[in-house]
Amino acid sequence: MPRPLGTLRVMLSTRVLLDLEEADRIFTLSYNKHYTKTRDKEAAREKAVEAYTAYVCPDEKDPAYDPQLCGRRFRKGPMFRFAEALARLNEATGKPLVEIIISAKDEADSGGVIFRNIDLLASDTLRKAGAQRLTTSGEDLSEELHKVYKTDLLFSRNDRDVQTATDLGIAASTIHFSPDGFKYDKPGEISQVDICFDGDAVAFGSSSEVRYRTDGLEAYEDHEFNDFLEDIEPGPFTDVLAKISQINAEFPRKKAPFRLSLLTARGGSAHSRALAIMKQFGIVINGNTMGRAGADKGEVLEQLRPDLYIDDQVGHLTYGARFCPVGLVHYPTNSPMKAYLDKTNGPDEIRKLREAEGTPVSLAFDDAADQPPETIKSGSEAPAKPKKKPAPKPRGKTRTTKKEPA
Repeated sequence: MPRPLGTLRVMLSTRVLLDLEEADRIFTLSYNKHYTKTRDKEAAREKAVEAYTAYVCPDEKDPAYDPQLCGRRFRKGPMFRFAEALARLNEATGKPLVEIIISAKDEADSGGVIFRNIDLLASDTLRKAGAQRLTTSGEDLSEELHKVYKTDLLFSRNDRDVQTATDLGIAASTIHFSPDGFKYDKPGEISQVDICFDGDAVAFGSSSEVRYRTDGLEAYEDHEFNDFLEDIEPGPFTDVLAKISQINAEFPRKKAPFRLSLLTARGGSAHSRALAIMKQFGIVINGNTMGRAGADKGEVLEQLRPDLYIDDQVGHLTYGARFCPVGLVHYPTNSPMKAYLDKTNGPDEIRKLREAEGTPVSLAFDDAADQPPETIKSGSEAPAKPKKKPAPKPRGKTRTTKKEPA
C-alpha cells in the first residue's frame, strides 16, 4: 500500500541541506578548465565529475576519509534547520502535513556519501520522517520528475532548476547566503515554521513593479491608491502561500504550524493594497505585516531572524543572509517583470547573486559556452559581457533613493 503523501510537498536539494560549496567549486573550476581547453562539454563534465567525486569520496588513506561515511564529512547547510522544523510539524501535530523530498545531482558513489552525511546529522525526527530521495546523475530536474513528486515548493542552489520549476508554476527559490558563512541554528524547540516573504513578484505578480519602473513613483502611488481593489495577477508563491494558509486554518491561531509574515518595501496606500490583494488570494498573515516604505529590510531580518525569507531582488537579500536563510525568487518567463527586464536589458539578478557570494559560475551554464575560446577568462572569472544599453527614463517622477516597492 503506498505511503500517503503530505499536504505540502517540499523538495530540498542536498546543497541547501549540506555545506557543499567547496565540492561545487571544485566541480565548476574543473569544468571551466577543461572546457576552455577542449570546447567539449561532455569531456569537460566527465573530468569535473571525477574531481568532485575524488573530493567527496577520498581514498581511505586520506586524512579526510571518515569510515562512518565511507567518504568526507560535511557540515550542515543553510536549510538544514528548516528541514528539521518541517519534519517536527508532522511529529507535533500527528498529521502528515509535510512531505519532504531530498534531491541530489550526484552519481551513485558520491550520492551515498552525501545522503549518509544527512542521516548522521539529522535528529531522530528528521531521520524518521521518511523523506523521499532523488538522484539525477547530473541531469536537471524535469517537468516529469516534478509531476512524479507533485512538488509544491523547491529550494535549491541550481538556478536552472529554480527557473524551470517557476515556469511550471511551482514555488521555488535559489537559496543565497553571505560570503561570511551561515550559522542559522537556534536554541530551543521549534514550535512553528516562521516564513517571511516579499509582496510584488512573490506573493502576487509583478505588474505594479513594472508600472513603478516605467511610469515613476508618483504614477505608481496614484494607481495603488485609486485602484485599491483592482486585481493583480498571481505571483510565483501565491498558490503555495494560500495552501499554507489553508493548513493553518485547521489549527487554533496560536498553534498554527506556520507563521507567515509580509516584509515589503511598499509604504502608505501601496502597502494597504498589498494586504487587500493577498486577502483576495486567500493568503492569511498570522505573523507581522511590515511595509518599510523603502527602508532597509535587512535590519528587520537581523532582529526577527525568521526560518526563511524570500524576495525577488538581490539587494534585499545580501545583508539579511547573515541572519537567516534567504531565497531569490525568479521571474516566470511569461511574467510582466521578465518581459520588462528583457526589453530594457535590465540587471541580471542571478549573476549579481553569485557575484555577491563569490561563487564561480560554470561556463557550461553560461552564454560563454558558444563564444570562441579566446574570449573566455581562466579560473572562475566569467566572460566579458557586452555593455548594456541604458534603461529608459521613467515618464513620471523619478524615484527616490529610499522608496522602492518590494
